[in-house]
Amino acid sequence: QTQTLFLTTGNRVEEANAFDETTITGIAAVGDNDGVERTLLGPASSMMSSARAYADAGIRAVVAPLMATSSLSQAIPGLYAVLPAPLQKEVDRLRLAPAEAQVEATEKILAGWRFDRDFVRPAVAPTIPHHCSDEFMVACGRLAREQGVGLHMHVQESKVQAIVALQKYGKTAVAHLEALGLLGPQFVVAHGVWLDGEDM
Repeated sequence: QTQTLFLTTGNRVEEANAFDETTITGIAAVGDNDGVERTLLGPASSMMSSARAYADAGIRAVVAPLMATSSLSQAIPGLYAVLPAPLQKEVDRLRLAPAEAQVEATEKILAGWRFDRDFVRPAVAPTIPHHCSDEFMVACGRLAREQGVGLHMHVQESKVQAIVALQKYGKTAVAHLEALGLLGPQFVVAHGVWLDGEDM
């Protein structure tokens, strides 16, 4: 996966150098997750900048904004409690945009997509199951179906995620996503290294 940090600098020389390195190493296609929070700031979003940079460089890409209803410290049981007090204060200042605003912002991005979808395509990316409410994941799935784009999630990419899913859902994250009706041909699991045989 290519990080978007180098794409959104606004410096075309830096972007060109980063893409030169990507193509020299033989990478022909990438999946790029950006944060929807920046997209809420307006049309000059980093997601559109990333998509434009991929198109200009001739690199196939799927560009999807990461979205969540819970931060890391909220999503991992007990994590907040073990943070040092100064760090808890920092975490308390972090606020995610409301779920509805994130879905609406993503819908606007998809409606205004001006790139060739066969080359640089958008997708919807509720980040990690236990970072998202069930209602939010279902809304993201509905948006992806309505817009004819993929649904992309980081699923069981760590042992912690696998354990938290079992604690929260009483089953694996994949089994829970299936129960929500989210799995299908347009669903992509990223980094699913802790999937079990039934998940596959």
